[in-house]
Amino acid sequence: MVRIPRSSKRRGEPGYAKLLSHVDLDAQSGFEFQGTFLRAGDSIPESALWPSPQYPKVPVILEFAGSIRSRFGHNRSPWLYVLWRYQDGEWFEVARMAAHSNEWCAVLAPVAASLINQDRAKPVAVDALADRIRHLIEAEIQRASPEDRAKVATIVHDQLALRLLNPRCFWRAA
Repeated sequence: MVRIPRSSKRRGEPGYAKLLSHVDLDAQSGFEFQGTFLRAGDSIPESALWPSPQYPKVPVILEFAGSIRSRFGHNRSPWLYVLWRYQDGEWFEVARMAAHSNEWCAVLAPVAASLINQDRAKPVAVDALADRIRHLIEAEIQRASPEDRAKVATIVHDQLALRLLNPRCFWRAA
């Protein structure tokens, strides 16, 4: 069993934890912190930290720990938000922020997104990859003699065209 972090020491203080699956980098509200709600302080089976394959290998929790002090009205206390990561059977605090409104989102979103995406495969930037392949082809064609460059380019063109028409082409979607 794993105990979900609970930073508030005051009984009855409202709070929650959200096991994160995705966070928008430019989050402006808690809705862009996507995941599963849990009760702060509850004990759950460790397997519940991975409710689906969309969740990262290293679990990340956003905890809403309630107000820092009990004050009301125009003199109200800021709310506390804490990011946690679970590793080797323990929760480690990564970041915290006290805020009166949604400013915590802009501060904690990049940190949470970085933690969530740490172990995921990095997406290939399509344009950058295409540019690298084009430069590679151009550099290789330049190695041919000037009179053979057009022949080499034509052969490469034809080979790419044949692969494009092949239903088992390696770059076609499955």
